[in-house]
Amino acid sequence: MTLAMAPAHGATITKLIDFNNSGTRESVQNPMSTPLVIGSELWFTSEGGGEVGFGTLASYNLATNTLTKRLDLGVPDEETFYDQGNSPTSSFTRDGNLLYYTTTRGGTGDRGTLNVYNTTTGSNTVLWNSPTNSPATNPNTPSGNVAVVDRGAAGKDVYFMTGNGGASGSGFGTIQRYNTVSGVTSTVYEFAGGATAGRQPFEGFTQVGNKLYFNTFTGGNATTTGQTPASGNGAGTLSALDVTTSGSESLATLALLPLGDGSTRLPAHNPFYSAAQNALFFTTVGTAAQPGSLQKFDFATGTLTTLYEVTGAPTSSGPFPDGRYIYGSAFEWGGSLYYATRQGGALGGGTINQFDLATSTNTVLYNLSSDTGNNLGGDVQSGFAFSDWDGIPALYLLTRQGGLYDHGTLLRIDLVPEPSRALLLMAGLATAFLRRRRPASFPHSLSPFIS
Repeated sequence: MTLAMAPAHGATITKLIDFNNSGTRESVQNPMSTPLVIGSELWFTSEGGGEVGFGTLASYNLATNTLTKRLDLGVPDEETFYDQGNSPTSSFTRDGNLLYYTTTRGGTGDRGTLNVYNTTTGSNTVLWNSPTNSPATNPNTPSGNVAVVDRGAAGKDVYFMTGNGGASGSGFGTIQRYNTVSGVTSTVYEFAGGATAGRQPFEGFTQVGNKLYFNTFTGGNATTTGQTPASGNGAGTLSALDVTTSGSESLATLALLPLGDGSTRLPAHNPFYSAAQNALFFTTVGTAAQPGSLQKFDFATGTLTTLYEVTGAPTSSGPFPDGRYIYGSAFEWGGSLYYATRQGGALGGGTINQFDLATSTNTVLYNLSSDTGNNLGGDVQSGFAFSDWDGIPALYLLTRQGGLYDHGTLLRIDLVPEPSRALLLMAGLATAFLRRRRPASFPHSLSPFIS
C-alpha cells in the first residue's frame, strides 16, 4: 500500500505489512526494535505476539515481501518451567551468524535475559538470567542493544545494560560484561547519578572502535526547578565506555544535557555515529509542552550543540505540528537527519521528519495515523534501518501499534524523488546487463555503477 504525501518533498512512503494476530496471539505483534539489515532481510524482535503472547524473533524478506516468525518467546521449559526471556524491546547485534539481544522480562528471575540466536541452526541460547529485583542492588531488567568486542583467544565480551539495580540501591542501572569463553557475567559499572554522572541507561550502545557510546535518560544537571518527570533527576547525559582492556574499562561523561526550556532534556535512545560528520547525533524526549530536540556532539571540538528544538505549544494539550516526544533515534543520510515522533502532527499519531543540516530546516515528511501505524503506546520507539538492496536508498521503520489490525506496521521511506528512483532502476538494469556481458578485462572505472 503506497501512502501519498506532499509532492514537494519528493519521497514515497510505503506500508509493507500490517502485523496481524489472526484471531490468536501466535503471529508477530507490537515490534519496538530497530530492524537489523542482513542482505535483503530485516531482522527484529517483537514485544508481543507468539505462542503465549510474550514476544517473538522475526524477519521480513524485502525481495519476496514475506514475514517469518523465527522463535516464540516466553514459552516455559517443560522441566524447569522457566522461559528463555520475553517482552524484548532491544534490537539485534550481529556477530557473524549470531544475533545477540536482551529481554526485559522472563528467565529464572523473571527480570529479563541476555540471549543469542543462531541464524544457521535456528537455536536460541540464554547466556545470562537477570536475578530478581530484591534486593534492589541486583542488576535487573536489561534493555537496549548490546556490544560485542573480540578478545581473541579469550573469546568475545558482550556488554549490555540493565535499567535497574546497582550499588545505589535506587535502581539507577548497571553495565554488565558477559564472556563467551568463561560464561561469567561481571558488573562493569554501576550508575549513581548526581551532578556530573548519568543514571537510567535506556537503549543500548553505539560501538565505534573500542568506545561504546550511550545516553542515560536522567542524571547530570540535577535541579529541583521545573524538572520533569521528577524533581532533581537531571536532564540526562552522553557518555562513553572505553573497552580497550577487559576488566579495566573506564567510563567518561562527555556531555550533560542542558536544562534549557525542557526540549533538550531526557535522551531516550543511543546516539547515531556519522563518520562523514565526525559526530554523534541523538534525540531528546523533552517535556509535556516542549516536545524534544536534535543534538550533535562534535568529536573535533568536544562540544554538544542543540541543532533543533521541536516546535512546542502554549500548553501540554498542543498543537504540536512537528510531532511530540522523540523516543527513537536520529539517522543521518545525505546531509539530513531523519527522526520520528511518538505523538502530535496533523493526525495525532506522530510524524516522520527530516532536518537539513546545511540549512537547519525541519520538514514534516509524513503525519502518522492509525492507518499507517504509530507508536502511541510505546515509550521506546524504534529507529530507522537503512538499505539499498534493490538499488534505491530507503529507510525502514517499525511501528508498535496502528495499522489494519492495530498491532503495528513496517514502513519504507524512499530517500530519493520518483524521477531519481526511475534512473536508479534503469542504472541497476544496465549494471546487471553489463556484468553479464563484459569480458574479464573490462575496466570497472568506465562505469560508476559497476563495482
